[in-house]
Amino acid sequence: MRNEFPMEVLPSVFSQWLEMNKDQFAIAVLWEPREDHLYLSFSVLQGVMDGCAHSKENGWAEIVISVEYEGEFWDIIFNPDLEAKCEERGWFCALCAEHGTPYQFFKTLEELWIEHLFNPFLDWINGKLAKAEALALCGSIEGGMTWAALVGDGFPKQERIKALLRIPPAPHAER
Repeated sequence: MRNEFPMEVLPSVFSQWLEMNKDQFAIAVLWEPREDHLYLSFSVLQGVMDGCAHSKENGWAEIVISVEYEGEFWDIIFNPDLEAKCEERGWFCALCAEHGTPYQFFKTLEELWIEHLFNPFLDWINGKLAKAEALALCGSIEGGMTWAALVGDGFPKQERIKALLRIPPAPHAER
């Protein structure tokens, strides 16, 4: 088996997976192929929370969801990643050992992506984003440091909230 990582494959595979699984998402995911990544946005918080899925020739792949509000970057709110490797037993994530998790082997690179990136993305949307009432944009009292938190996922102290963006209830999510 060879370690081949054509960068354009992950966006194509993820796009197909999103299309096949779109009915499982409590909040609609919008996607658009770009030159070297798949651009992602949502039916809620458009223009505030978006991201991408991409891979690199060295086997690194990730989904990045970030928050930007009124021209200011606030936080990366979701970011699963992996480093794909292949040996006789199959494809595996080299980062798992660094996190104390035994390697799990997959027959295909696509199966590894589904398990390590795509399914966690679905779980995050249905388990966190769809159940949140708002997105809190927070900052340190002194200024300089910013972060974002989904309300219901550990509510930040009131004095640190700079903006609170309401999220309409998802039709299929229980809060």
